[in-house]
Amino acid sequence: MKIVDDAKLPHRNRVRSSIAKDIWSKFLVLAVERRMVALHATAVKGKFMTCDNVKCQKIDEKNNFQKCAGCQTTLYCSKACQTLAWKEGGHKSMCKMKQQERREGKLQSITKSDSAFFHDLATRDAFHHRPLLQRLAQKEHPNVKHSEFIICIDYTVLPPKYSLSLLADYEKDQPKMSLNGSTNAEARNDSFVERARQHPGKFTLIQSRISNGTGTQLVTSVRTGNFWHCEDDSFPPASDSEEDDMGDSEREEYRNRDTNVDAVDFSRARLIINSIAASLGQTTDL
Repeated sequence: MKIVDDAKLPHRNRVRSSIAKDIWSKFLVLAVERRMVALHATAVKGKFMTCDNVKCQKIDEKNNFQKCAGCQTTLYCSKACQTLAWKEGGHKSMCKMKQQERREGKLQSITKSDSAFFHDLATRDAFHHRPLLQRLAQKEHPNVKHSEFIICIDYTVLPPKYSLSLLADYEKDQPKMSLNGSTNAEARNDSFVERARQHPGKFTLIQSRISNGTGTQLVTSVRTGNFWHCEDDSFPPASDSEEDDMGDSEREEYRNRDTNVDAVDFSRARLIINSIAASLGQTTDL
């Protein structure tokens, strides 16, 4: 990523002394974070793919999978898995919808690369805010299994708003917003929900509300595996013994945190440290 020395930018001091200072600072922090999300997604692209057979869900590099000849996107680790998914896993209907989506692609108001970024962003933000989501689940639905939730992120407000809805109430709670004007997109979302219902714990749905022109749009991301309990964080949570070493206030703050530390946080910290070191005429090994 190109590093820009904002100290050399012509309007830096004027912006920092104006009423726009706080807004600009928040925007800059958000822009850097989103850029780090994109860079991290690029770095791991194709390394952690999943077999679409729900009875398998093997994780491996993309090159070790076979691709469906129809939709050109769905991956399988073997011919047997592909056959099973076609006959029993619902891919027969999903394949047709994906092919239709590809034909509609040129008519969509959101580009393929932007759509991919929103999927990466929503997945990262959901994992990053898993402590908050777990508290919401316990507070609002203490008797509901985690596998019965849809994670909702509203990106039309800042900071984004996180909430949970129930798979069982999907038809009732479905937001009235644009889905590119495509009945095929609506059918795909319905198919995602039905698949998650049929296979508890195998899929987690993340629905993001984003601004699109003068309206809003719903982007649905599907996370395979057990989102709520898998160790997907770059830095694992503290162990019981580590919590025992904390003071009362420190332990309370840790348990009430909204986010986990992840690879994006680490990259941002490294960028800040390198920038400070450069301003002091020093170098680091980060």
